[in-house]
Amino acid sequence: MSAASEDIPVVVIGSGPAGLAAAQCLQKRNIPVAILEAGPKPASALRRVDPGMRLLSPTTLSVLPDMMRRVDEPKYLPFNDLVKELELYRKQHHIEVVVGARVVSVEQSTEGFKVTYQTRDDIKHFIAATHVINATGIISHPELPESFHDQARLRLGSILEISFAVMGMMMTVPCRVTQFDPPGSIT
Repeated sequence: MSAASEDIPVVVIGSGPAGLAAAQCLQKRNIPVAILEAGPKPASALRRVDPGMRLLSPTTLSVLPDMMRRVDEPKYLPFNDLVKELELYRKQHHIEVVVGARVVSVEQSTEGFKVTYQTRDDIKHFIAATHVINATGIISHPELPESFHDQARLRLGSILEISFAVMGMMMTVPCRVTQFDPPGSIT
């Protein structure tokens, strides 16, 4: 079963620290954003980590843009505190997250991208977006489509962006395919 599509400039996949920070920065600039989370709650992957385990980075380096700070915050946040802080941050900035939204494909189109996600009721939804941010984090295991395994389908000059969260900080690594010689070609 399929649902009607919507047009939103930016789709963020994942609602952990990187996804929420990206969404807040976009909303601050009045850019509509859809945040898709595969799990049943925002920051679902972080909720699976031992709640007593502490972050490796100090709390001062784990804050998000415009995050309210606690006076009594510990030097290193336990994961359960991080999840609570992220929930407060989401509410503080009125960030809406579509939970139970498993992204099944991201296809390039003439206008940008077509993002297809499936909800728990097996309904597929489509979003037309100009940009897609992969903020699934280091805890989840995103799957690359088969076309990424077949290098012959990558085009010269195409850009593959890989985004991941590291203890509350978003990092993006741009990768460029600068040269590709089809199998059997002579260079």
